[in-house]
Amino acid sequence: MKKLLILVIPFLTIFFISACKQTNFEDEALQIGKEYKEMQYTIKDYENPPDITEKSKTYLTEDEYERTLANRVFELITEAAVAQKISIEPEDIVFEKFDTENEKDKIRLNYKMIIIGKENSGEVRFRMKTKGQMTVIQTEDGIKISRDWDESISQNELPKLHSE
Repeated sequence: MKKLLILVIPFLTIFFISACKQTNFEDEALQIGKEYKEMQYTIKDYENPPDITEKSKTYLTEDEYERTLANRVFELITEAAVAQKISIEPEDIVFEKFDTENEKDKIRLNYKMIIIGKENSGEVRFRMKTKGQMTVIQTEDGIKISRDWDESISQNELPKLHSE
């Protein structure tokens, strides 16, 4: 019986440590994703919008940053706020893991949220539901988003807001 315990206890210890490590990565990945979406869609003052482009560098891998920059994703959000003279903020951001593969340094997420545009008076101009997918990975520089597909941007919903 002692020999069995001597063999089983180290195995169980390693199993629980690796399970905790994976949970921590998942928790951090979810936190990074939420922080990024909040940063990306929060424009409190359309006359002095934040530099979303520069702030995004800390969240995105270099490849994803370049792709997002080339697709004008950062500009579209700011342009919508400035053109309509509104503030923009996300609400009810919900992430759900959809990994089909069990990779320890990569997690795929679905997300949904509501984007709210408000007048200076606080009156809601629009509420737009959107959804997307995100891949978060562990890199040498920490946890980063390597892919972010956002339905509102890919279907040109924000430019429609721009022209209203």
